[in-house]
This record gives sequence, structure tokens and C-alpha cells, in this order.
Amino acid sequence: MAKKKSERRPNLSADVLERARAELSGQDKEKKADKGEVMVAGGATVRVASRSVMGSASRRIPTQEELRQDYAYVLKDLRNLAVLAGALFVLIIIIAVVLPR
Repeated sequence: MAKKKSERRPNLSADVLERARAELSGQDKEKKADKGEVMVAGGATVRVASRSVMGSASRRIPTQEELRQDYAYVLKDLRNLAVLAGALFVLIIIIAVVLPR
């Protein structure tokens, strides 16, 4: 049996919901607390990671040459798909000419 709309709960944590509600009501001003915590106007406390933790997770961006090498099969598949589509289109035109109504 399906749940009623009033029984459904959003798939978000309580902290996220509290921040969203505070932002919607115009109370999005934050008060900073000790030990890397942030007090949101709604009363929720959110821990903030230190800069050393955040800086260590840098992402390497591949070059275009590396992408071309890694995904060469995609271009080959696209070319084969285009050839097949063209051949089928020509076949449809030939059949339409040969078999008139």
C-alpha cells in the first residue's frame, strides 16, 4: 500500500533540513563556535573540517591527450554507429523506391 503524501519524510539529515529551514526563513546568518563548529541560526551545530584535511583531497585533472587515449574506444564506437545508421538509412531509401505502394 502506498504511503500518503503527509506520511512521507524527506531523504535528508536533520542538520541539512534545519539549515534549509533557517535559510528559507531568512535566518541564514551563522555564529561561529569553538573547535571548528558552526552554530546555525536554527540552533543546529555543524562540524567543519580543518583546512589541512580539506586541502589534502586535491583532484588531478587529466589532459586532453590522456582522455583521447583512455576513451579512444568511444570514438571508434561512435564512428561504427554512424556508419551503421547511414547504411540503414540508405537501405530504407532503396526499399522505399523498389517497393512502391
